[in-house]
Amino acid sequence: MKLRLRSRLFLVSIGLIGTVGAPTGLFLETQLRRVLTEQIELRLSHAAALAREALADLDATADPPEVDRVADALGEAGRVRVTVVARSGDLLGDSELPLSGVLAAEKHDRRPEVVEALDSGFGRSVRFSTTVGTAMLYVARSHGDLGVVRVATPLSQVEESVSQLRAVLLLGAGFGLLIAVIISALASHVTTRPLLSLVERARSLSEEPGAPEHSSGTHDELGFVAGSLDRLAHELNVSVSALAAERDRRDAVLNTMGEGIVAMDEDLRVQLLNPAAREVLDLQVAGEGRMLVELCRVPDLIELAQKALSKTVSDEFRLGQNLRTIAASGTPLRATKGVLLVLRDVTEVRRLEAIRRDFVANISHELRTPVSVIRANSETLLSGALNDPKQARVFAAGCLRHAERLSSLLSDLLDLSRLEADAYHMAVEWLPLSATVESALSSIAPLAQKRAIELTLQAVPSGLVRGDTQAINQVLVNLLENAVKYTPEGGHVELCARISGKQARFEVRDDGPGVSPKHRARLFERFYRADAGRSRAMGGTGLGLSIVKHLVSNMGGEVGMSPVEPHGCCFWFHLPGAESEPQEVDTQAASS
Repeated sequence: MKLRLRSRLFLVSIGLIGTVGAPTGLFLETQLRRVLTEQIELRLSHAAALAREALADLDATADPPEVDRVADALGEAGRVRVTVVARSGDLLGDSELPLSGVLAAEKHDRRPEVVEALDSGFGRSVRFSTTVGTAMLYVARSHGDLGVVRVATPLSQVEESVSQLRAVLLLGAGFGLLIAVIISALASHVTTRPLLSLVERARSLSEEPGAPEHSSGTHDELGFVAGSLDRLAHELNVSVSALAAERDRRDAVLNTMGEGIVAMDEDLRVQLLNPAAREVLDLQVAGEGRMLVELCRVPDLIELAQKALSKTVSDEFRLGQNLRTIAASGTPLRATKGVLLVLRDVTEVRRLEAIRRDFVANISHELRTPVSVIRANSETLLSGALNDPKQARVFAAGCLRHAERLSSLLSDLLDLSRLEADAYHMAVEWLPLSATVESALSSIAPLAQKRAIELTLQAVPSGLVRGDTQAINQVLVNLLENAVKYTPEGGHVELCARISGKQARFEVRDDGPGVSPKHRARLFERFYRADAGRSRAMGGTGLGLSIVKHLVSNMGGEVGMSPVEPHGCCFWFHLPGAESEPQEVDTQAASS
């Protein structure tokens, strides 16, 4: 039979009352019995003392009739049984027995109270008396030579008092149990009402589709509550696991994002800061919990964050000592009334955009001039100049010259694009230093003679340089050609190469006008010219030094420019070199 929770609580209350009431009654009964027995024992002790005083004039030679007469008188006066026992154990008198019974009675020397009184002067015992046929309480006192005076009374009085108390306790317990039953019923009803409401809610949840089944071992209201708690714990674990996984995914995304993320509350106090944001803002300390104005004293960023509290905004500003360009966008967080900033360092992007714009403008300009000249000369030839041999030759030579310039420009563009895309194939190997220098010098010699430029080569030591033959030759020819073009006629251009340790250094020196300090940092950019008009007049494309820089870098070297006093400039580049050809060099060359 399945009991409801209210019934179980009621039965538990009844059982609790019974469990507490029964031991209490037994305890009270035991205590009452003990107290009554002690009182009777005290009364008997006084009666024994009085009896001993009354028998003080008798001694061991007294006759039993005389002693029995005194005992009968004492027993009747004190309403107790008085017995006089000789030291030998013979009965001398008893208030409950006639004289014949006294004389015929058995010896009392083995009675516990008599033995104890003879030994210590006082004795006590409780036992069933065969003489009077009831339980008796005996108290004995020694009486000198006469023997022992014993006083006894039946314990029926105690049993009657205990029975009366038991009846009172049972009546009170019954009445108290009735009251307790009523109170317990009311308490269980009041106590279980909200619990039953919770049970009904739990039962309705358990009947919802998709609710997981959980067994608590019971099928009552508490079982439903336990099942609901199990389902709640299960759903809580699922939610916590999902939140933990979501947090891990969020942290992984934030830590690997290239953009800086800054989440703030409505007071612009930072709540979240990912590593990219610390890098963008150049923070050396933890930023969580601090105000934005403490972390970044940039008015434009703070103003953007304040605007982002109400609407989505974006802007760019300069930050840091290097004036990096930072693109920032702010979005309001409706739930927390805060703001989310996304920061991105676009310095390199803006620089590349500027280079792209310059490149498009420069290439358009560079292509427009030769194409326009070729078109104009062609139209002139078709308009009638073709019939004039002298004029036709001039216009045809102009077309050829600008076509060569256009071809050179396109060739340089293709080389530069291949270098920047790492598509320029190089066969890097150890090459003789002297042969490499002499090959480039011989290629530029006709141009130097044409411009009356003295071209000299310093003594080149024996040694090896590591690089690509064609690339080194192109670098040297380009530098020598620029030096010859920009050096006034009759000037001097010098090429030198030397090896120092594991490095080969090439230098091209001239005594031309040199390069102004403001142009030196941009010499190796595409289409950059220190003297644009003079460069175009000499047929330069503006890509030569950019190609030189990429070629040298791809061979593992570096390139630069230094001024020469009193005027002129020195273009140099370094490549790996060796003064001799050791075994490890041969091995590296073979592996190349």
